[in-house]
Amino acid sequence: MDFRYVFDKKNGELSSLQVSGKELLRSGGRLNVWRAPLANEVDEWNYRRSNTKHFGEFYGRFAASEWYSAGIHSMKTFQEEFDYKVIDNSCVEINIKNVVLTASGRGAFLNRYKYHISGSG
Repeated sequence: MDFRYVFDKKNGELSSLQVSGKELLRSGGRLNVWRAPLANEVDEWNYRRSNTKHFGEFYGRFAASEWYSAGIHSMKTFQEEFDYKVIDNSCVEINIKNVVLTASGRGAFLNRYKYHISGSG
């Protein structure tokens, strides 16, 4: 099988996957915790209350203001570890650890990624 995986050691990410010379993937998975906020999560089914209760500095008063204030819409990844080992001459195991900080700096996610790549791709 003709395949090629490329990892960016600096960023700790899969940056390319090719099979028979054809690019199938230009980047691997990344943490994404954003989802659309729902008004009923924050305003107890009362728009008026949402408009006055929830406030995020620089974001005003609306259902997503707390999400934006927390900084989960724009997070930054910091690489902690990137290593690999060959297992039984038939598989490569790649371990990646990183920390993803929220834009506000008041929250973080600790992540571990493990890739097992067999000789057949």
